[in-house]
Amino acid sequence: MLLAGRPGNRRHGRRLSSERDPSMRDRLTRHARAAMLAAAAAIFSVSAASGQTTPPAPAAATAATYAVGQSVEVREGDTWSKAKVLAREGRRVQIEYDDGTKEWVTADRLRTPGTAGTPAPAAKPADEAAPAAEEEAPKPAAKKPAVNSFPIGAAVEVKWGGRWSKAKVTNRRGEWHLIAYDGERGQEWVEPWRIRKIGSSYDIDHASPNRKMFDKIDPPPRD
Repeated sequence: MLLAGRPGNRRHGRRLSSERDPSMRDRLTRHARAAMLAAAAAIFSVSAASGQTTPPAPAAATAATYAVGQSVEVREGDTWSKAKVLAREGRRVQIEYDDGTKEWVTADRLRTPGTAGTPAPAAKPADEAAPAAEEEAPKPAAKKPAVNSFPIGAAVEVKWGGRWSKAKVTNRRGEWHLIAYDGERGQEWVEPWRIRKIGSSYDIDHASPNRKMFDKIDPPPRD
């Protein structure tokens, strides 16, 4: 007795829908590929959002980076000079060089000793918001970017018009310095930002001189 066998291309006597319609198999394949690509894109987006692809940039130094009394090095052109932090005010730091000269500088000109070969941190853009604590600090009178301080008897250079002239500090009152130019008669009260150490690379634009005094020395202007 012969038994009827099941055809090899049937499942329980019926064809599957994908076997009856080849185009359906193509659609199913495309859907599977699209799902795999979407999953891969989602994984990449999560990795990028978590910061795994790009390391964070180092924060630039600010005045708050340096503590009062800390030893630092100050950049003047290509030269680094040893100094000590005396005070902080807003975004500036007052430092004192080993020779006793004092100066207000910005944090981008400072570095800690022993970091030779490390470039000074880039200064922040002027429109970048500063920390709230620094913004609330009292602001000095806006005269010039740097405020220098020199002891009586110090040999200095003073900006007179468009040139630097050698002079000597003969007296002080507040931030004003009474100076006598080398080889000239008379004395002049000079704003601190018009004074620099001899040989310093610090510079400013044209500076109008104040009245020169000969016999009687009056108080500083606007004192």
